[in-house]
Amino acid sequence: MRVIGERPGARSALSFWLSNEPSSVTRARQYAKVAAREWGMDGGIPAALLVVSELVGNAVRHTSSVIHVRLEHHGSRMRITVDDCEPGLVLRKDPDAMDDDGRGLVIVEAFALAWGVEQDADGKHVWADVAFP
Repeated sequence: MRVIGERPGARSALSFWLSNEPSSVTRARQYAKVAAREWGMDGGIPAALLVVSELVGNAVRHTSSVIHVRLEHHGSRMRITVDDCEPGLVLRKDPDAMDDDGRGLVIVEAFALAWGVEQDADGKHVWADVAFP
């Protein structure tokens, strides 16, 4: 884990790598909870934990690469970015009531102010902004 600060004594971002395994979702939630508390954002912790769980879970399920997570403090919101090293599209599905999967980005969209995907030579960067009351 690497903590990045914009000025001495102030941590405005938390950056860490995770292995591609289901237990990494739990570790990502733990780091997000610690970061939110450190930044005085206790009120939005449930939404942030849900969003980070979905984004990391999608990376674990749909890729085989290591996963990089970056949590950034921006005023009253947290940007959660999950990177993987593989090319490919990230598609939001519209699952039917009886579908077993496909709800991850629907959940992210419901709990985030905004979300998106960027691709470059290093892979995919899926991000979501979560508000903290």
